[in-house]
Amino acid sequence: MAKKQTNDSSMFDGMSGAAQALGRSQKMFHSMPPRLADVIAPPQMLPIDQLLDNPYQPRGEIDAEELEGLVASIKHYGFRGSLLGRPSPTDTGYTEIAYGHRRREAARLAGLAELPIELADLSNREMAALAAVENIQREDLSLLEEGRLYQLMIDHMGYTQDEVAAEIGKSRGYVENRLRAAQAPIEIQEMIKKRPNTLHYVLKLTRMDEPTRRQVIEAVLEGRVIGEGIEEYAAGIARGDHEKRLPGTHSRPKYSRTSLDVALRAVDQFRRHTEVREAVTTEELVKLRHIRNELTELLAQYDIVG
Repeated sequence: MAKKQTNDSSMFDGMSGAAQALGRSQKMFHSMPPRLADVIAPPQMLPIDQLLDNPYQPRGEIDAEELEGLVASIKHYGFRGSLLGRPSPTDTGYTEIAYGHRRREAARLAGLAELPIELADLSNREMAALAAVENIQREDLSLLEEGRLYQLMIDHMGYTQDEVAAEIGKSRGYVENRLRAAQAPIEIQEMIKKRPNTLHYVLKLTRMDEPTRRQVIEAVLEGRVIGEGIEEYAAGIARGDHEKRLPGTHSRPKYSRTSLDVALRAVDQFRRHTEVREAVTTEELVKLRHIRNELTELLAQYDIVG
């Protein structure tokens, strides 16, 4: 996403109301009733095990490895500020937090048993808006998490696709692709989790019947079919000859190492900069881990030749 990531450890520190968070977007701000700041009760300590996710939270599972810095900070400085939540409308005795899911999990890993929570009578619309505000500036959302976020903005905050695109500084096509992925059948979403670069296959796959789609996805994940070849492979399934070699199918293609020169130079330049600074930011660590995961996947899938 285009906007700068905000570190969870300070995003809502010292917050005594939601206005601080909502100030980042005029449309998001105006989507919230003005009464919100007036109904927040003083913080009270609540058991961390009774703090539930915001039901509109677009993020999926949280990687414990990404929380290491935040865990260390909480152990050293304690838990700064408080979180905002509402009594759960479905689970008596539990609280749904509006934001700060990473901070809650880091606090749990740091060994805390309770967290300070400001309770408010938040509506579903307010919970949705706060979830959007927390995530709209993050750069580490997955493709599916982005899609869920944009759908939340459309369904609960009155955004159009064009307004979502303007909010994040991307094209409408960028938004449409991620919305389509987040609404796709589960087998397509699982494919995207494993291979984010298959996002552009989604529209074609959704037009196939489920048995054909599952066979095509299996072939894609195994590297037996790529690009335009997926439609030909699907047609081959219908004919019963899909295992024959088709245009667009391949068996472990080989790429020249010279095609990696630009990427290698960029990594070397980044290394020199960090040696001078003797440190990397949280945002850079997230990107480095993403690069590591992508390289691990590439090395497992392709033969790189000299």
